[in-house]
Amino acid sequence: MEDRDGQILEHIGRYRLTLRPVLDRLFFSADSSGCGNVLTRLISQGYVQARQVLPRRRCYYQLTRLGTMGRVPESRARLLRGQALRTWLGVLWYCCMHEGQRRLLEPRELDAILPTAPKGIHVAEAATGYRVLRVHVVGLKAKAGYVARKVHRDLRATAQDATLAAWIRNRDYGFVILAERPRVRELVDRINRERLGESAYVAVVPVPGPHSVQKELSL
Repeated sequence: MEDRDGQILEHIGRYRLTLRPVLDRLFFSADSSGCGNVLTRLISQGYVQARQVLPRRRCYYQLTRLGTMGRVPESRARLLRGQALRTWLGVLWYCCMHEGQRRLLEPRELDAILPTAPKGIHVAEAATGYRVLRVHVVGLKAKAGYVARKVHRDLRATAQDATLAAWIRNRDYGFVILAERPRVRELVDRINRERLGESAYVAVVPVPGPHSVQKELSL
């Protein structure tokens, strides 16, 4: 197996899924033909599977059970739908398609950095220094007030740990809310009204959902 093949499989296992434009951006030069031939080969070898559940017959790609072996839990080969698909698609986009350098942390990686961090999705961000962000992905029906209260509860609970409290004060540990573009303004206004950004780093970032990913790719 070529080094790039292994890197692609590691990427898919880490993020639970991927898209062709993501692979093209991360692993192929702009003047290349892109990931098509490599994906076809990895699928034919039984390591990757295509899931045709997105609109306009667009696929997302996951590891197969064979592809997970020796890499990640076998559960990451399961079909993603509903909020699970929305969550991991949003995380993938935030880490791999937005400006800046980010990496989804595996539980063991988070534990090595911050052993007392709460369970949940965390991303490492190379900002002015190094920041760890707790990720919240907003569902279609989640009210802005509910999201703000949830972040506030997480902030209070996290700040009870002395190490994490210091990271929060230094803006080295914070919270990011991922939502589709029509929800962003409403969520920013609510976060500002609750003044959550005064005591911690809190950001609201637009990401596509399963039904808006094609539109986001065209922006």
